[in-house]
Amino acid sequence: MSLQSALIGFLLSRALASSITPQENVVVQTTAVATGTMALAAGFVGIIPALGLLNIAQDGTPPIHLSWTAALAWSFAVAYYGFVLLTLLRLCLLKPI
Repeated sequence: MSLQSALIGFLLSRALASSITPQENVVVQTTAVATGTMALAAGFVGIIPALGLLNIAQDGTPPIHLSWTAALAWSFAVAYYGFVLLTLLRLCLLKPI
């Protein structure tokens, strides 16, 4: 999905009066990959749908279904946690020489 999004972004940039630079094309590709993989990173592809398949008779717990607001809050929490963790890891791993 991210490849298709990057191609659509590139084709839409061709419609502009001036063509985009290679650096701007990298930004389009990076944004496409980030938005395409957010559903995987937040668990919306495998984990959260599996929680909806829980059975109280077999598993001992009722199914868990997220509302739109809870899913949006979960997405923001995962994105915020990733950003904070990235910042801390960057400070630890990339020390100035």
